[in-house]
Amino acid sequence: MKKVFALLLAGAMLVSLTSCSNTTSTPSEEATYTAGTYTGSSQGHSSDVVVEAVFSDSAIESITIDASGETESYGQAATEELVNQFMEAQSAEIDGVTGATETSDAAKRAMQQAIDQALGTTSEEVATLTDGTYSAKASSYGTKGQMEGEVTITNGEISDIVITAESDSQTGQWFGVANEKLIPRIIENQSLAVDSITGATTSSGAIKSIVAQAIEQAGGNPDDWYKEVEKKSDTVTLEDYDVIVVGLGGSGILSYIAAADEGASVFGIEAAGEIGGNSVSTYGPMVVNSKNLNAKYNNGEDNLDPDDVYQTWLEYVGTDEKADIIYRTIYENGEIMDYYMDTFGFSFDGKAFGGESGYLASFVRPDWDKEWIVFTADEDNTKWYDLGPDKLWQFQNALDQAKAMNEKNDYQLELTADELIFDESGNVVGVHAVSYDGTQYEVYGKTVILATGGFLGNDEMMKL
Repeated sequence: MKKVFALLLAGAMLVSLTSCSNTTSTPSEEATYTAGTYTGSSQGHSSDVVVEAVFSDSAIESITIDASGETESYGQAATEELVNQFMEAQSAEIDGVTGATETSDAAKRAMQQAIDQALGTTSEEVATLTDGTYSAKASSYGTKGQMEGEVTITNGEISDIVITAESDSQTGQWFGVANEKLIPRIIENQSLAVDSITGATTSSGAIKSIVAQAIEQAGGNPDDWYKEVEKKSDTVTLEDYDVIVVGLGGSGILSYIAAADEGASVFGIEAAGEIGGNSVSTYGPMVVNSKNLNAKYNNGEDNLDPDDVYQTWLEYVGTDEKADIIYRTIYENGEIMDYYMDTFGFSFDGKAFGGESGYLASFVRPDWDKEWIVFTADEDNTKWYDLGPDKLWQFQNALDQAKAMNEKNDYQLELTADELIFDESGNVVGVHAVSYDGTQYEVYGKTVILATGGFLGNDEMMKL
């Protein structure tokens, strides 16, 4: 039986939204700078944002912002507008760029550092927070109200953070990931400069916003709580893998488990705080003539004519440049779905929108009334999010099964691949990656599968 190991994709990071930001001093109209070039730096969404500003004795003459480590489509794309806002305001007090809030806030803090240096002002002593429990709320991913939380200050430090109300968890599992991982890191480091949880950046940003507001209520300045978080500097080397899978969303997981089923030793790399990627926010896949599903829902008859699907797809995309990939996607679809159902227990029941179990109609062709199938929700088929059934358990069960096939098989979350490793002949022999805690990883293997997705968030990839 044929097994498709991979979709050759490459990635981009997710959108991040977060909290308010305060500046410490504003140059007055009479302010006199010491002419020169000054640099400030502050933690953004996923990297330090560096601002370099050139001052005359009376004005900010030019500004450059290095946000190369931020999200390409949001943080990096915001730098030009941020420069324009700083230049027009001639201060760090700007609105920032919607959709790039963490990058904007970091740029504001860095700009203020440069201004303070040019003014010759010294940083004020960090205010001692007043003990107590403070309540705050912030907009987040959920559509049914703001996230609310309580932050407890004890002996001038953050001792507890409790989210008391939120609707993010109605859209998926990502709030739980942020709640579990981000809050302990803020408390441990006593800093808002901890990295947001990739995959849960909006929930992470809302949690940070609640903490920032509580710090302000307690008499502090949130900007003072972006102290640098110490990172590890060691390197871990992992060798002799048959397959390295970069990205454990839907395609990456299917690649991982199929490779493991073939007897390969496999290592998976996932930047997010949980597996699944965008696949856990979908209802289910297109299905073309799965024997299993047709037997269950269509009296054993084909549900679609693959020739018709193929021609319609080519017309829809308006090009035949990658017709071979489209052809395989359609004509091997049913066989591959049956393989994953039979081998790894994936389950579909088609129940959605209050309907009966079975296939769903197409949004492209009204006459295709049996094109899509819906994942079975949790094992009791009762757990549904706003964006579809809970299917993470299916991906996790399959990944656990594949991991157990070889004692060498493993994967790691919050590990971001940043470059391929080549040998002297130019062959790819591994992947370099960085953990959230700073640990460097060099993973070596015979084959590397890039399954990181992100095409719509990466202009360079859209040119491929």
